[in-house]
Amino acid sequence: MLPPSILAIIATCALLVSAQTPGSPAPPSTTSNGGTSPSVPNSNSNGGPSPTASSANGPAVTPSPGGQLILPNFTKIDAKDGMPKAKVCSSDKSVCITVTDLGDAIDVMAEAPAEAKWLGVGWGTGMPQADIVVGYVVNKQFVVSDRKASAGKSPPPVDNQQDALALGGGKDILPGKWVSHFQRMKKTGDSNDTEVDLNSPVNMIYAYHTTTGVTVPNTGSNPELRATLTKHTNQGKLVLDMKDQTQIAAAKQSTPTTTTNTSGSSSIVESSYILIVSFFAILLSFA
Repeated sequence: MLPPSILAIIATCALLVSAQTPGSPAPPSTTSNGGTSPSVPNSNSNGGPSPTASSANGPAVTPSPGGQLILPNFTKIDAKDGMPKAKVCSSDKSVCITVTDLGDAIDVMAEAPAEAKWLGVGWGTGMPQADIVVGYVVNKQFVVSDRKASAGKSPPPVDNQQDALALGGGKDILPGKWVSHFQRMKKTGDSNDTEVDLNSPVNMIYAYHTTTGVTVPNTGSNPELRATLTKHTNQGKLVLDMKDQTQIAAAKQSTPTTTTNTSGSSSIVESSYILIVSFFAILLSFA
């Protein structure tokens, strides 16, 4: 018969592991602060292939009937050593944006304080009518939503043509940071998108919220992309310059880009395994 202390350790380990066992996905009406690599596929809500988007130089595409969103029709482009990149930060270093020139596309890695619930990055000098990509987490999955701000101050509505490809994001991908990592083409063919020219300084904006997450509708196609945002608590402007030596040096010194985050559950699972190993070590000591 094992001593009561050993039995207690066995019970504790079993409870911790069972509590962290993945289950069925929750309905798309809740959110969290963590996140993982994106799960939004390049397919429509009916399981078929995504509608074909316009060419880089073609006209904007009219969405299919029923409000179906047109999803990105390109796959991740691997960033290679030697590709031009620059990193620009706010004056207090609380927000940074690293952009890598992939040729016809760009890789964007935005960082905000860890308490952020969502993070938006846009092109322009102000929010009105800006082209914006908002990153947030739905059911522990990181999502980016391509948006086009109105002329007023209302939350930016979803762009019918989604041109941002989520790579990963959420809390603690980088220590003490909330990250939004995505790629998009420089020329999307969408009249709602800004053509990105890295040969000249690029005006960028950012905004994030620190207390309230997003609300995802229960109806409509691709509801995870149509989340309602609470007005930002923080915002600012940055100027990215791919020729600025300070920004180039900052990008080289940055932590390597990652697309996998730790929403918190994985660290608990790791702790559970540590407890199990400890249990066996104690058990062996009684042998």
